[in-house]
Amino acid sequence: MYPHNPDTVQVFLQIETARDTAMEIKSVALLGAGAVGSYIIWGLSRLEHINFGVVAEGSRAERLQREGCLINNDIYRPQVWTPQEAQGVDLLIVALKYGALPEALPPPPSAAACCPRRFSCSKTGTAANPQA
Repeated sequence: MYPHNPDTVQVFLQIETARDTAMEIKSVALLGAGAVGSYIIWGLSRLEHINFGVVAEGSRAERLQREGCLINNDIYRPQVWTPQEAQGVDLLIVALKYGALPEALPPPPSAAACCPRRFSCSKTGTAANPQA
């Protein structure tokens, strides 16, 4: 059934276009296995076609591997990946408290740091003068 409202038609076409060009997600990493993260573990652990893991290091990783996650009286044992093992996943879900975010994720690199030969920084600190 095709929608008749012009605004609805536009949204419908955008959804259909996105569906046709969407990337198939085959691997998912979760950063944060607290209350919200546990809900994600519960849902994604059931999907056999998704390679799913929780990103953790040190004592957190050891505890997850040893004890798993108790969710609604069931123990879930997702794969536990280091940040290096999680690189390249199709989707990273971040389920951390706001205050934990700076420690968990490094700041994004600047354009100049990513492409030192393509940009030079002006005295004001903005990327300028793209070079061939």
